[in-house]
Amino acid sequence: MRFSVQFRTPIGGMRPSDLRNVYSTAQRQFGTDNRDFGQFSESARNARVFSIAVIDSEMIGKAKSISDLIKGISGAGDSHQRIRRGNAIFGTGSAGVGAAPPIIGIEWGSWEVQDPRTATVADGAPKVVSPDPCTTKITFTPSAKYPFVDVFGINPSPNINYEVTFTLKKRTDVSGANPPITVLLSGKHDNFPDYEGYVQTHLIYKRFSPASGPGLWSLGPATRVTIPDGTGLSLLGR
Repeated sequence: MRFSVQFRTPIGGMRPSDLRNVYSTAQRQFGTDNRDFGQFSESARNARVFSIAVIDSEMIGKAKSISDLIKGISGAGDSHQRIRRGNAIFGTGSAGVGAAPPIIGIEWGSWEVQDPRTATVADGAPKVVSPDPCTTKITFTPSAKYPFVDVFGINPSPNINYEVTFTLKKRTDVSGANPPITVLLSGKHDNFPDYEGYVQTHLIYKRFSPASGPGLWSLGPATRVTIPDGTGLSLLGR
C-alpha cells in the first residue's frame, strides 16, 4: 500500500499591507488560495509552499534515502498581488517656517493586478532515515521568499519555512486495537501563513495564522509554532 504524507502553507482571508512614506504610498494586497483547509490540489498547486512524500508500506523500516520513496518533493504555488499608488493630499497652513502643509488624506489610483509569480523553493528534498526495522522518518525543511519583493535585484524578504517530520511506524503486535501503521507529525513552522498536514486524504493538522501578513515578526524565530505532540493517526497498511 502507498502512504502519502503532505505538509502545506495555504493562505486564507485577505491580508492587506501598507508601505508608506511622507508624500506618496503604495498599498499592496495579495490574493489568497481561495480555499479552505483540506482542499489542496497538487495539480492546482494552491499553496504557498508544499511538500509531498509517498512511500510503499513495505519500505517502512527500510527506506534510507529519497530514492527509496515513490515520491519526495517540495514546491510552491503561484503568488498573486495587486497594487495601487496614492499621493498625499495637503491642507492649508504649515507647522512652521519651511515646513510642508499638513497631509489631510491620500488620493488613490486604480488597483493594478500584477502578473503571478512563483517563489523558488530551497532545500525542498526530504531527508529519509529508518532508525529501526519498524520505523521510517521523512523530514522536510523547505524555504521560500515572497516573490514580489525586489530591491536592486535582491529579495530581502524573510523566508516562509518549516521543519517537519513524518514518523511512520509498523507494529508487530497487530490486532483490532493496534492498526499496523501509525503516522505522527512533529516539528515547527512560522506564524504565517496558515499550515496544514495530511496523511493520505486525512487532515491531521491545521492552524489558521493570526498574523495579518508576512513580516519579520510573523516569519521570525520568536513566533515559531511547535506542532503538538501526538499529532497523527493510525491506518491499515493493507
